[in-house]
Amino acid sequence: MGAAVMAMSKDMVYIVEVPSLRVIQANRAFSRLLGYTPEEIPNLTVRDFTATDPKAITEIMKTLEATSEMPLGLRRFRRKDGTFLEIETTIGRARIGNRIVDCVIARDPTERREAERAWREGAQRTRIFADSALEGTVIPD
Repeated sequence: MGAAVMAMSKDMVYIVEVPSLRVIQANRAFSRLLGYTPEEIPNLTVRDFTATDPKAITEIMKTLEATSEMPLGLRRFRRKDGTFLEIETTIGRARIGNRIVDCVIARDPTERREAERAWREGAQRTRIFADSALEGTVIPD
C-alpha cells in the first residue's frame, strides 16, 4: 500500500540510502519535477540534484541521527537540465530491514502560494467593499 500511495502522490517522494545518499526509490513526481527518467534514478545521489552545500548535508545527517525527522523548509533543487526550483522539504529517517534510509517528501509551493495570493486579494476586495458600502448612507433618527 505504501508504494501505491508514493506512486500516486503529487508531491515528490524519494528514499535515500544512508550513508551513501544514493536514491533507491522515487515516485513519478520526482521524475516530472526534476526531469530524470526512472532508469536514471538508481544512479543518483542527493548531491546530484540538490543545491545544498555539502557541509549542510552533513549537518542534516547528524541532526537526523538524533531526531529521526525534521522539516527542512524551502530548499533549492537542481533539475537535470541545470535549472533550479525551490521546494518545501521534510525528511524522516527509518530502518527498513538492516538498512537505514531517509524518506524525503518535497512539495512545490507554487499552488499553495497562488491560493494564498488569491485569498489575500479576495479579503482585500471584501474590506474595500465593506468600507465603501456605508459611504453616503444616512440613517435617520
